[in-house]
Formats: sequence, C-alpha cells, structure tokens
Amino acid sequence: MEISVIVPMYNSESTIKACVESILQQQGVAEILLCDDGSTDNTAQLCQHLATLYPCIQYLSCPHQGPSAARNIGLQKVSLFLSLIQMIRLINTCMKKCRNNFTRT
Repeated sequence: MEISVIVPMYNSESTIKACVESILQQQGVAEILLCDDGSTDNTAQLCQHLATLYPCIQYLSCPHQGPSAARNIGLQKVSLFLSLIQMIRLINTCMKKCRNNFTRT
C-alpha cells in the first residue's frame, strides 16, 4: 500500500531533516507533504532543499495560523492514502502501526 505522509511543522529546522530521513526509510511511502505553518527560522529553505533532492517531497506553506492550518494545506494536496505525522512522535513506530492496521483487512 502506498501512502501520503503529511508533516505539519513550525520552526522545525533542527528536526525536519531527521524526520524526513526516517519517513524515507519506511516502505510504502509514495509522497511526503511538508506543510510549514509560517516558520520564522530556516525551515522553509531546508524543506525546499529536501524537495529538490527527493521527488516524492512537496513543500507547502501558509501564514502562521496554527497546526490545523498546516494540516489542512496538506489535506488539500494529498493524492494517496493519508498518514498524519506529529513531529514529536517516533516516526518508525507510527508507520509500523499504520501499516499493521491496514494490512489486517
């Protein structure tokens, strides 16, 4: 099963690279939508760079309105099955649970 992963973020320059690398190691990830909630650090530049390195990554941004706004811009662009990732969670654990839940059917 191929899924889309939405990663809402705000001022995440110190964590986004590790987050993306962890997602890229998971099986079944077809696209990663990096949704920036108007960060004021170098998050935008780093995400744009990652998007040039990996064709499966899209960088999306909106003015700072909170995490729901960032999630919503991702939901508008998602093209496959969806997985929302919180930056705080361990990505590997989340992806394993997601895969297990959908392979039981």
